[in-house]
Parts: sequence; structure tokens; C-alpha cells
Amino acid sequence: MRASTRRTAGVAALALALILTACGRGDGGLELEPPATKVKIEGTDRYVVHVTEKAAERLDINTTEVSETEQGLAVPSAAVILEPDGRFWVYVTDEPLAYHREEISPVREEGGWAYYENGPGPGTTVVIESVAELWGEETGVGK
Repeated sequence: MRASTRRTAGVAALALALILTACGRGDGGLELEPPATKVKIEGTDRYVVHVTEKAAERLDINTTEVSETEQGLAVPSAAVILEPDGRFWVYVTDEPLAYHREEISPVREEGGWAYYENGPGPGTTVVIESVAELWGEETGVGK
């Protein structure tokens, strides 16, 4: 992962922590519903990240669908997370306010699009805004 990508992910994770902290407090400092929770996906090292409606609004989470093109399956490049170990991921959602990572491979980037062969199929809903914040919440980066 490039230094600028790690720095951006770190800044995004810190921003998420601040946003989520603000979401979780009411007047007088009483603890309210946590803005985000995560549930382990059995048999993996991944989690489903659940966010409240208020947290989703503050994060401005936006989605799009996976497209099938002549070059392969495609998502906007902004949807892709590159982990330090070299694996590529996207966050998908199949229920409101719940997001989980799915691996994509091999990845070729061109003109703002990431093309791949293996991973979520056409029509799958993927996150394109606040991807780094979801990754930070899931992995604990920035906490």
C-alpha cells in the first residue's frame, strides 16, 4: 500500500472515530446507541459493520452496483480497498445499514474503474463513499 493511501486511510479512520463518538453521545454525556457495531463473520477474520442511520448520514455512505463489462466485472476505483498484504476488497451490502468486505481479484485499474474477474457479481451493491471509514471501523485502525 502506498504511503499516501495508508495516510489517507489513517486520517479517514480518525475522522470516523470522531464522527462516531459524536453520534454516540446525547445531552449531558449519556451514552446512547453506539453509532457502529460489528459482528464476526463465522470462519473468517472479517466482520459485518452495522451503522446507525445517523452515522450513515454523517458518513455520507453512497453505493452503486457492480457492472459487467467487456473488460470484466467493474466498480468505481473509489470502492476498492487495498490491504497491506496486497489483497483487494470492496464493501458490499445486502441489508440496510450493514456492510461487509468481499475480496476481488485480479484487479486492473483504468480510467477511474477497477476491473476484476472473481468477487461480487453483477448487480451486487457496493459502497463507493466512506469505504476507508468502514474499513477503519472493522479493523480498528485509528482507535
